[in-house]
Amino acid sequence: MTHTLDYTLLHSLIEKYFDATSSLDEERTLRQMLADPAYQSDEADEARAVMSISVVAPAPQIAVRPRRKAIFHPLAAAASVAVLLALGITMITYSGSHDPDLDCMAYIGGKRIESRAAVMSIVSSDLDALGEVQQETADDIVGQLSEFSSLFNDI
Repeated sequence: MTHTLDYTLLHSLIEKYFDATSSLDEERTLRQMLADPAYQSDEADEARAVMSISVVAPAPQIAVRPRRKAIFHPLAAAASVAVLLALGITMITYSGSHDPDLDCMAYIGGKRIESRAAVMSIVSSDLDALGEVQQETADDIVGQLSEFSSLFNDI
């Protein structure tokens, strides 16, 4: 099958595409023309590169679902747990070696807290919050793995 190459139309459609004035039908026509390896010019090559059109074979269309944004990144949760564990181990190791009132201290809002009971209460509430975040992260990961599983089952 022979057809006449229409470089005037091709270059007109390329210009409209780059000026963002082309209609959907014009863009569809341009894509079809650029997919034809018979059209060879610097402008056609530039448009192919920008539109990601291969003259060898068209790329398969893959449905992509938008990713859900994680509330708290798992690595950040792991790092927080590691810091709190190190702090806890240090506190347990040195708890009996000095004045008991100076074993623990914390700063909240620039105010120094030296009461062991108050500091341990703060640490406990922080560990509870990290546990909740860890559970939310685990639930999110399980949800994402379930989505992947359903995608692979559909294939």
